[in-house]
Amino acid sequence: MRRTFYKNKNIKSYKTYKLNLADGTHKFYDSVGAMQKAVVYMRGKKLEEGGYIDPAGLKEGLWRSYYEDGETIR
Repeated sequence: MRRTFYKNKNIKSYKTYKLNLADGTHKFYDSVGAMQKAVVYMRGKKLEEGGYIDPAGLKEGLWRSYYEDGETIR
């Protein structure tokens, strides 16, 4: 797990890794702590990205999914 912070000490990003590859949901926040974006990875490959995930774990906003080769699923 890696976290980065703003100068005001609020969280900027939260990222998880397995075997040094991006894995799981990476969350990105604005300077006041509201989630702005989430990106889902599996073994270093981006699967989805979109708005954000609410506290109940539900996706909100526009989400984009990707094939294994990185192309966007339409």
